[in-house]
Amino acid sequence: MQEGLAGSERLKDNGLFFQWGERTHSLDERLLVCSDSVDVLQVKFHPGSIKDNHILLLTSDNTLRLYRVEGGEVFNLGAFLVGDKPVAKVPCSKITFLGALGEIAVDFDFGHPELSGNKTQEEIKNFENDNRNSSLIEIRNPLSKSNTNIIVHQPEKGMKKNDKTKEKDIYSNFNWPVYVLSGDFIISVVNISLHEGFKSELRGPLPMTPSSVIQCDKRACSIICLNSSPQVVCIGSTNGEILHGVVLPFEGDTMEKKDIDLSTFINRNNADREIYFFEAVDIELGLCTTSQQQECYSCPIFLYKDCSRCDRYFVTHSAGVHTISIGCMENLQKDLLENTNDIFSTSSTPEYLVCTKTTTTKSCNPVVGFSVYYNPNSIITLLANGSLLSLALMNTSALPKLEKLTLHSEKVVESPIKEVLKMPFDQYIHNLLKKAESHPIIKLSRNEEHSLKECHELIQKTAQIFQEKFKCHTKAREEIEKRAIALKMLKEYQLKELDNMNKERRSLQEKAESLAEKYEDIREKQEVLMKRCAKLVVMLSLKKEILSDAEQEYLVDLKNMRGKLDKCDSSIEKLITKKSCQETQMRNWKNQQQKKSTVISDTHTNTIKESLVNSSIRINKMVAEIKAVKKQLHLK
Repeated sequence: MQEGLAGSERLKDNGLFFQWGERTHSLDERLLVCSDSVDVLQVKFHPGSIKDNHILLLTSDNTLRLYRVEGGEVFNLGAFLVGDKPVAKVPCSKITFLGALGEIAVDFDFGHPELSGNKTQEEIKNFENDNRNSSLIEIRNPLSKSNTNIIVHQPEKGMKKNDKTKEKDIYSNFNWPVYVLSGDFIISVVNISLHEGFKSELRGPLPMTPSSVIQCDKRACSIICLNSSPQVVCIGSTNGEILHGVVLPFEGDTMEKKDIDLSTFINRNNADREIYFFEAVDIELGLCTTSQQQECYSCPIFLYKDCSRCDRYFVTHSAGVHTISIGCMENLQKDLLENTNDIFSTSSTPEYLVCTKTTTTKSCNPVVGFSVYYNPNSIITLLANGSLLSLALMNTSALPKLEKLTLHSEKVVESPIKEVLKMPFDQYIHNLLKKAESHPIIKLSRNEEHSLKECHELIQKTAQIFQEKFKCHTKAREEIEKRAIALKMLKEYQLKELDNMNKERRSLQEKAESLAEKYEDIREKQEVLMKRCAKLVVMLSLKKEILSDAEQEYLVDLKNMRGKLDKCDSSIEKLITKKSCQETQMRNWKNQQQKKSTVISDTHTNTIKESLVNSSIRINKMVAEIKAVKKQLHLK
């Protein structure tokens, strides 16, 4: 397991081995520690790394640097420029002119993996056949709308030298686009391979529509790409505004329509995608305790994904922690299968989870560490005063869903029940409870002494939040009671309907039995009538003097059959006569044979006797000779 520890001037990678202890590797220590102009802005593990040992970091010189930690050594795989390299600094300051203008990259994130554009279908099939034993996952390319398989896991075994070429081919089959955000809301895309010697291609800036969402007085500070399809991008600014956009492919050559002049950017190519911003969400940077307008507070905000859900993410800043649920995510994913209208009709809902500052206080207790735990879903927050806060998250999607009641008769219930039945009841109650303001856990700084006025305002704000929350819970309780009464009345009505149906069933059964008896009687009468009709037809046919055509044909057939029968009778008589003659001849022949007798003469008899005597004498001699030989040979 690999862990990365990063600061503004140094990055360490801790490789944790359960049998050999801990090892720490400093990445590019000479550059990151000795240089005054290079700071670490963002560090992330590359999601396409098979062994989880590739680290990508963003530095303040507009450069992405890729490292691989393997065998106790750190390898620098390359540095990729994502913008102009800052040179000059503001006098008496460490801030560069590009940084002051917001032209320095401040954050990056990885998008969905995409298939390399130079791979043919035959090469893709060969790649899948060669990696049948590996763990493959089918992904969808949002730009080309095609599916492909990529490797997501392999056993951590030593790679042989002759397998380096094959490893390079595996890495080059798909790209992980890196979305790089600058302070002036310019987003670029760069594809970075995990293999050495790969030439990256920087595309951008990406066109953004509508362009009115980007204002000059805003400064971007964070970006994340949610695990959704199509790709949803969230961009945070220092004034507490978060933009939600969906990545769309270009349809044709639309670069001229977007009025983007690439001549002002160095080493950039035309963008192959654009971002459509459909929503802007404002979050509170500090709990508002008064109705008076306070000075605008700004601070960097940081965005974190929720891997258990694609429609939720977390926001941390100096004033606390927020969670934001994107309401249109379900409609956006359904639009891939069916064309739906009003995709973005449902707005997102921010919720204040942890508050470390109010609008009236000057000092704050900023969040210095944040993590998400998934079993069960909860967040772990480390504050600047050293306190560790763990907060469980209620996931409504994990609750059992109530089945929607469907009634065939519209007269059963009145109109209020019909309105409730339009949506699931749990969702209806959830929407009622959502109307209340968020009630965060307050963790203010202990170093600042709060005045009585501030404490009083905080207590009033807390009481107001509880009142609104209590009203929402009261409303939800009333709706549940109404629902219970309506369901009880509906149950009583359905029980009555069941009784009526049972009575009707019994009456119908009795009617069916009586009808069955009547049917049997009618069938018997019908058979009797059929027999009588047949007799009448026969009697009528007998009384007719003129034969019908069928009867005449039948009469001709009978005559023909009579002639054939006569011929058969004559043939049979001839055969019987012939048989009697043959039997007489056989009896005569047998009598003649019995009269014949065979008599042997005396000469023949004497000759036969003499030959038999001679044969017996010879046999006796041979038996005596054989016994003598056995005695000589001592044989038994």
